[in-house]
Formats: sequence, C-alpha cells, structure tokens
Amino acid sequence: MLAIKIHIILILLLSTPLSSLGENKYPKHIDNPIFTQSIINKNIDNLEILDSLIKKIESQRINQLFYQAYDNAWQALSLADKTKSYTHLKKVNENIGLLYSIFGQRKEAVLFLQKALEIHKKHYTPNGDLVSLYFNIVVVHNQFLNTSLADTYLDSCFTVAHTINADSVKLGYLHAEKAHIHLINKDYVKSQQILLRIVKQFENLPNIDKHKKDKAYLVILYNLLGDTYAWPGQHKEASIAYDKGLQILKKYNTHKVLEADLLFKKSKMFYALKNERLAYNILLDSKLIYDSLFSMKSTRNLELIKIRDKYQEDIINKDLLLSKQATELLTKQKQILIISTIAIILIVVVILMLLVKRIKTQGIKFKEQEESLSTKNKELASYSLQFIEKEKQLQDLAEYIRSNFPKSKHSSKVLKDIEKDRSAYWEEFNRRFIAVNQTFYSNLSEKHPDLTSTDLKHCALLKLNFSAKEAADIFGISAASVHTTRYRIRKKMNLDRNVNLVNYFASL
Repeated sequence: MLAIKIHIILILLLSTPLSSLGENKYPKHIDNPIFTQSIINKNIDNLEILDSLIKKIESQRINQLFYQAYDNAWQALSLADKTKSYTHLKKVNENIGLLYSIFGQRKEAVLFLQKALEIHKKHYTPNGDLVSLYFNIVVVHNQFLNTSLADTYLDSCFTVAHTINADSVKLGYLHAEKAHIHLINKDYVKSQQILLRIVKQFENLPNIDKHKKDKAYLVILYNLLGDTYAWPGQHKEASIAYDKGLQILKKYNTHKVLEADLLFKKSKMFYALKNERLAYNILLDSKLIYDSLFSMKSTRNLELIKIRDKYQEDIINKDLLLSKQATELLTKQKQILIISTIAIILIVVVILMLLVKRIKTQGIKFKEQEESLSTKNKELASYSLQFIEKEKQLQDLAEYIRSNFPKSKHSSKVLKDIEKDRSAYWEEFNRRFIAVNQTFYSNLSEKHPDLTSTDLKHCALLKLNFSAKEAADIFGISAASVHTTRYRIRKKMNLDRNVNLVNYFASL
C-alpha cells in the first residue's frame, strides 16, 4: 500500500484545497464591538505573532521541515492558549494533528484534529473550514487503513458541503477520497468509476490561476487511478495513468515527493509487460530522485550531517581513551563486580528482614483490630437484645399508665420520663452501632441524601437484620407501619423490588 501512504502524506503536506471554501476569522461573539475593541487593544501583538507563526509552520510542513514545524507549533499553542483566540487555537491544533499523522502517531493526530474540530463547532458557524477539518480526519484514518471511521467522517464532509452549497470542484476532492476508501478496501471497480469521472472534471477546468492547485491535484488522481488498474493486473492502463501523472507533475512543477513513486510504479508495470530494459532505466531514474530527496546528501539534512560527524569524532576519541585504559578498567570492573554482588546480597537481606517485620507488625495489628471488632460486634448484639427488651418494657409501661391512670396528675410526668429513657437507650444503641460501623451513616447519606433521621434509624436496624416486629417494638409502632416505612425508603433510594434491603445495607 505504498501508493496509499504517499497519497496520504501529500495531502497532509499541502494546504487542503477545501479550506478555501471559507473561513470565519473570528468567533460568533466577536461581533460585539466592546469585546472586539478589548481584544484588539490587549492582544494585537500576540495575534500578529500567532499569524506569522502559523504561516511559518504551514510553510515548514509543506517543505518537509517537520521538526522545525513541530517546535514552532508547540510555541504557537502556548501563545494561543494565553490569548484565548479560538481562530488560532483551532489552526494550531489542526497543524499539530497533521504533523503527528506525518510522524505516524495515529492516536495523537486524531486527538489534536478532534480538538480543532470541537473548537470550530463550539465557536463558529458551519462553513468550508468545517469541511476541511472533517476531511483531515478522513485522511488520517485512511492513512492507518481505518476505512470505517474514514467513511463516517467523509459522510459528515458531504453533509456540511451540501449545506453550504459547495461547488462541484470542492465536492470532487471529497469524491476522490471516497474512491481512495474503495481502493484501500480493494473495490477497484467502484474506485475506478469515481476517479475517471473526477479526472475528466478536473481536466476540463480552465487553465487560470484560480484552478492551478486543482489542476495540479490531477497528479494524485492519476496516481490513484493507476493503482486501480495495477492491482487487478491491467499493467498497460496503469502505466498510461502513471505517465499522465508524471506529465502533469512536470507541467506544474509540483508534488515532487510523488515523482519517484510514480516512476517506481511505472517501472513495475513495464517489468510486468516483459520490457525489462525500459523498466530498469525508469527504476534508475526513480532511485536518483529518491536519493536527492531522502539521502544524507540532501541540503535539508546538512544539520544532521554536522551532528553525525561530531558524534563520530567523539566516538573515535572515546575509543582511543578506552583502549589505553582497558587493562586498568578490567581489574576495577572485577573488584566492582565483587563489591556490588556483596552489596546487593546485603540490601536484599535487609529488605527481606524489613518486609518480614512489617508483615508481622501488620498481622498483629490486623489480629488486634479483628479481635476488637469481634468484641464490639458481640457487645452490639448483646446490647441490641437488651435494647429491644427495655423498649418493650417501657412501651408496655407507658400503655399501662395511659390505660389505667389517664387523668392522674403524675401520669404526664412519668410518660415524659419514659420517653427520655427511650431516647437515652436509642442514643447509647446508636453510639455502639457507630463504633462497629463507622462509615455506615456517611456512606448512606452520600449515596442517598434524601433520607431523613428516622429513615436512617430504620436503615441501621435493617443492617443488623432486625425483623419488622423487633423494629416495631423499638419505635413503638405497628409492624405494618414498619413495612410501610421500609417500602418508602426503598422508593427514595430507587431500589428494585428484587433487591434485598438487609443485604444492600450490609454491603455499605
């Protein structure tokens, strides 16, 4: 799939033609004159610097100075964050995404391109720039052969393009990428049908400056068209398509990266057609171009050559120094090895001893905590039984007084004292309950903040598996009232009828 990768890189290197569909220079709310004046007065210098930086980044990307572009992009991102200029933030994120895709970093590329897309959606109205942003994501997914996602984003491209009434030329770029998806999926017939139509459309464009980039794009179209012939074995037709691509490349002096690839594929076609001599000569031409573009003799790599030469010089000097000290170093290394071995053994022994000691200490603490918890559980269980019994006695006593001494002067005072005793018993019960279940109330209130203090009491008794009758004795109400309260609590907590309340509270 070399052709596919070359095609992807070319699209990423060049300024996307779709961006000319239109671009909002400022967000929607910039129409506010007060806001606009504030931005102009405060950030004019930074915005001018950002404009200059972005142009520089795009120029470096097109001219394959990727590392310089990458460094400048991060400086631009920092400055754009400070100025809060959404236009520049969008552009910088888009450029970083494209650079990551050129470096083969799919995850990072998609992340930054998505950021640019989100900024546009949030702060701008749909326009041609949105098509361009979607289109870049399509290209990246095609780069990594993820045609399913590429197709999804391409559908979004078409939707927005139709919304803004994009012309047929701009739609042609989208159809070309659709053909590209079919090519990756090895549906050569569909891909070929689309490409033939678009090639004819672009060939018929007038030779004016407005369509210069569009006419130059025919190099990529013929490259893809040639692949649709080459893969099924139609070598002659593929060779013709590649040759047309080369002719356009020379005419417009563009897409130099693709020239070597077109020659290489043309050579393969002639070889398949049994014209070995011509295939060999074309292959040599391809190699010369590859060497001029990518070899260490390229002027683009002069800085790397200097670094490499300095590095080699340092290596030679170090080798000379090491050769003089070889005998001495060998003796020292043996000594160091012995000392290191002893030291490592001692360290391991000390670490093991500390671990054993720590495990023992933790074991003792755990056992103590377990014993303490067991004791508290026993105390709570014992007190719970006493609590139920005392509550029953106090309730019976209160009923007896109400029935037999309804008009007695002392009845009211005695009944108040009984109620105080019941409150005191509940507070003591609650104290012991919290000692065993320290986080129960906090966890319950955090998950279900609508529960009242009475609800929490019922929940505590449910955690201890109190029956409805036992709870009724404690609260001085009927068992039916307890069931009603528990039903209301279940509704407040939005628990399904199949959830056992006792088990649920036991888990908190």
